[in-house]
Parts: sequence; structure tokens; C-alpha cells
Amino acid sequence: MANANDKEVLALLKQLRAAQERRPQIYKNLDAAFAALLDSGDLKAYAEATQQITKEFGEVSQAIRHVEDSLKNLTPPWPMAGKIRELQELERTKLSLTSESQILKKEHQDHSDHYEAFEEAEYETQLKRVTGQLRETVEQINEILEEIRFAEFELIE
Repeated sequence: MANANDKEVLALLKQLRAAQERRPQIYKNLDAAFAALLDSGDLKAYAEATQQITKEFGEVSQAIRHVEDSLKNLTPPWPMAGKIRELQELERTKLSLTSESQILKKEHQDHSDHYEAFEEAEYETQLKRVTGQLRETVEQINEILEEIRFAEFELIE
């Protein structure tokens, strides 16, 4: 049976899960805005969309920082609280790599008709590098989330 501290941890982890579960939809919105940019070239619409998306990512990060701080401030601090900091850093890396990928694709679209074979090969190499780093980052995020779920499960038992 969970004690009072465990119950507080479980409630905070529920908040973490709720915040984290918002991220996939925000990424879908980002991907849709980027696809619309590639189709239409409407930078204004893309800027407006990314402004809203940035706000949403900020809200999620703020909610998760609150959970992290609360878990660190418990007596005793929850030992897995550091994993939430790692999660936040990896999410920041994921967003940065997603942006880098979008920039590469947009530049390629804008200039590919002028690319020589070397430039095309360089683009492919850079895109593969970013895609690989993105895949590794997502795997690391999933591993941390699994560790947190396991620790949560142990509190429930």
C-alpha cells in the first residue's frame, strides 16, 4: 500500500504523464504547418503556426518543470526526479533536431534545382545524420519514460 509520500509522487507522475502526452499532438501540428509551408510557401502562416506551437511546447515544459521541482522538494526527494531533467533535455534536443531537419528540407526545396551532384549528396548526408540523431533521441526519451513508468508501477504495488 502506498504511503502519503508515495501518493504524492503518484499524483505528480500523473501530471507528468498528462503533460508528456500532449507532445505528440504538438509535433503533429508542427509537421502539418511545415507541410503546408512546403506546399504553399506561405511563411506568414507558418510563422503564426509555429508561434502557437512554441507556446504549447512552453506550457508542457513548464508543467513538467513543476513536477520535477515538486519531486525534488519532497522529503525525501524522489530518486527518479533527475530522470525528468534528462527527459526535458532530450525533448529539447528532439525539437532542435526537428527544426534542423525542417530547415534542411526547406533549403533543399528552395535550391534543389540549382544543386550539383555534390550538393545533393551533401544534403542527403546531412538529412541522414539528423534523422539518425532524431531516432536515437526518441529512443532515449522512450527509455526514460519506461524507467519512470516502472518506478511508478513499483509505488503502486
